[in-house]
Amino acid sequence: MSTMESLLLLSPLPNPNREGPELTHSVDIIIIQEGLIDYWGIAARCIPFLWRSERSMLKKGIEETPLFVTFEPLIQAVGLRLVDVSIFESRGHVGVNLVIMAQSRTTTVDDCATVHKIVAPKLNLFYESREVSLEVSTPGLQRNLKDVYELTLYIGKRIRIYSTIIKGWLSGIIESTEETSLTLSDVFVDDTKEQLERKSVEFDEIQKAKLDYRWEDTPHGN
Repeated sequence: MSTMESLLLLSPLPNPNREGPELTHSVDIIIIQEGLIDYWGIAARCIPFLWRSERSMLKKGIEETPLFVTFEPLIQAVGLRLVDVSIFESRGHVGVNLVIMAQSRTTTVDDCATVHKIVAPKLNLFYESREVSLEVSTPGLQRNLKDVYELTLYIGKRIRIYSTIIKGWLSGIIESTEETSLTLSDVFVDDTKEQLERKSVEFDEIQKAKLDYRWEDTPHGN
């Protein structure tokens, strides 16, 4: 499997409490997309309804949400980590999206299937009479981070950060994280072209963050 692959596992879940015709089977769909590139920055500048507030900051607190508290220990028990949980609700239907990762190796389709089997039977306990669908995917190489918690998962990985202090982008490898900050190594500041051996960044100054995959940061041949 190439390093540019993005994995997705999608399945409707049978709900024993749902009124109407009995669901006799479900269909699991696995989608693999290669060469996925994030053009969000271009779209946001060109399409008005995609514009976001410049004051929007990286979120905090995903670890305290009910679904995260319930499923993170189960997912961690099989050697994986829960990166993100998203919930979409409309007219009696609930869609749950889980993003997972393996920290010491490449995340596979089998990992997505394993998590799907663990989580699917328990979701109906949360949503009783509502129709529920579950989607399990991997972060991808250029993921836009949503919560400060995600920074703790990517130690040793390169990220790009928009800092409200320097009012610009900088790139670096996460060396460590503390309660309110992180330390980057091999740092490059976009606007000034400055290169730093190490830099501390407060979580509160991070407006945006995304993974910044670079071939030279990865051991070749793996």
